[in-house]
Amino acid sequence: MIKGREINSLYDLPFQIGEFVRQYLIDYDGTAAAIRAGYAKTTASVKANKFLKHPDVVKVIRQEQDVRMAQSMRGEKEVLEDIRAIGQEAREKGDLKSALRALELEGKHYCMFTDKVQNEVSGGLDIRWEE
Repeated sequence: MIKGREINSLYDLPFQIGEFVRQYLIDYDGTAAAIRAGYAKTTASVKANKFLKHPDVVKVIRQEQDVRMAQSMRGEKEVLEDIRAIGQEAREKGDLKSALRALELEGKHYCMFTDKVQNEVSGGLDIRWEE
């Protein structure tokens, strides 16, 4: 978890606003984030509303969301490696149903089993070019 000081140094925000951003990213509750960041309960809602409209704060929140998303997403390569490993393990154990399922998932990834649809059109098509 990124600390308030790290947000401040990365984005050049005052400490308490950086702490608000850090707290906001926990549960996306502006009022609660303002209170946890040290603002008074009586003014927390107003402060949160003000901060969440400030372009610099919005920019920092979006950048942090992007970083968190990138860190949490598994890549295509890792997923395929897992499918192959599970398939290999299933074959070694004689679990042909699971091995076949792993092959099916890998084949779907490479679009090997796409449904082929044949369309027929009856009637004519009239195209006119007008100037």
